[in-house]
Amino acid sequence: MIRWILAALILLPALAYYVSNFISVTGTEPTPVAQNTLLLADDGPYAFFDETETQLTVKWLCAQQVIEQQQTVAEVIVPRCAYNKPIAVRPTNQVAVPSRAEASSLAVLSDIPVNRCRSAL
Repeated sequence: MIRWILAALILLPALAYYVSNFISVTGTEPTPVAQNTLLLADDGPYAFFDETETQLTVKWLCAQQVIEQQQTVAEVIVPRCAYNKPIAVRPTNQVAVPSRAEASSLAVLSDIPVNRCRSAL
């Protein structure tokens, strides 16, 4: 019973708002919206690697303008706006392909009991 009362307390004001809004809007002309009222905050940097992962494309949004810069990965990203500290980007890690061991036997350690392993097979 309490759930129904709580649901009514939450839903009835929203329903009343939408009904009153619908009644007041029907038959009237739409209100014109002011143009270009959205102001974007300064943001960035956004850094993107190229295909070779040696160059960066760095982008900022400063004073409603997009600023783009190309640089090498080794260079420090100098702040323009928004985040005002220099950023050092490290190169991506090159993972070496593991080589197969040339061993005549192999030992495996596990914390799974032996009877669980056999039942899973």
